[in-house]
Amino acid sequence: MNALLLCGFQIDFLPGGSISVPKGDKAIPLINECMDKFDKVVFCADQHPANHNSFAANHLWRRPGQSMTIDGESRLLWDMHCVKGSFGAEIHPKLEEDKIDKFFNKGTDPQKDSYSCFWNAADKEKTGLEAWLSSQSIDSIFLAGMPLEFEIRYTALDAIRLKIKTHILEDACFALDPEKQKGALEELAAAGAIITNTKALTQINS
Repeated sequence: MNALLLCGFQIDFLPGGSISVPKGDKAIPLINECMDKFDKVVFCADQHPANHNSFAANHLWRRPGQSMTIDGESRLLWDMHCVKGSFGAEIHPKLEEDKIDKFFNKGTDPQKDSYSCFWNAADKEKTGLEAWLSSQSIDSIFLAGMPLEFEIRYTALDAIRLKIKTHILEDACFALDPEKQKGALEELAAAGAIITNTKALTQINS
């Protein structure tokens, strides 16, 4: 069984949002067209509290893009984004949400951050994704979304570590920094991910 795993298709990650991934909206029609090819479609969403400690605005004299030590860990600071209940946290209206079978949230703990869809708080609190995939007999996932060098990268590396066959739909994944697109894909391929694209999906079968 296979699943399409979507992340980052929220208002704040797409052009015009607070964390605008260049060309991220180009992935939406590709995903809408291919969702029916999968056994299951899963969506993992950031749902941050407004006081999340990864937001630069919650630290005096700090700016997005800076790093600081929090609870003994180096933390990259971000613009406020995907705050629970906000417009920016909503799934982009052009994505065909009715085709999504299961939703998971991450980043809900104000003191912890996580880029991987498998963890709500990095390596401390699971989102439930791993258990659900197992319960559905899903052993192969296809990742699409953004940012490639953060959410997609960490999710893929965790999936590979969990012995889940992991594919990256490269034409439906976009990096926040376009210059890191190629390097991120090369790293994931070296780690064991299969780099493919939406045009090749006619070949997949349950």
